[in-house]
Amino acid sequence: MICKNCGSQKFKKREELTENEEFLIERLSTNQEFSKNENEDDLFCKRCLYQNMNDGDRTNSEKRA
Repeated sequence: MICKNCGSQKFKKREELTENEEFLIERLSTNQEFSKNENEDDLFCKRCLYQNMNDGDRTNSEKRA
């Protein structure tokens, strides 16, 4: 997997994020409609904190609603 934003190949799970990284992601997230529990499977780029969403069973209509 490669980060779409910066090209890095290194990612972190949500539980691996530092307190500061968690704060930045919450403040800068473009995905405000989902709670932390729904986003716990998402991966974050170690370099730029780009959120690679693991959509799983979510459909496009669920994402927009």
